[in-house]
Amino acid sequence: MTATLIINEDGKIDLPEDVRLVFGVKAGLKIQAEFSADRIELVKDIPSATKTIRSASGRLVVAPMSVKMDSAMAVCAEKDELSSRGLRR
Repeated sequence: MTATLIINEDGKIDLPEDVRLVFGVKAGLKIQAEFSADRIELVKDIPSATKTIRSASGRLVVAPMSVKMDSAMAVCAEKDELSSRGLRR
């Protein structure tokens, strides 16, 4: 999906309703803006659980309860870390 956005005098950008629906915009949503010379990409700010720990039984613990996170990303990061050290899980 593409949309043409207009920057007002205050430098603010209003997202059209159809863009807000597709993107899942709600009041208070945090987004990251990734910049290059001629491009700005808006990305939802999803906390990633890069700090994982193992329980005494060896299970991967990715985040405490009630913390929003991407658990699939955390598991992939754990697998990548183990493989970089030559270990398997």
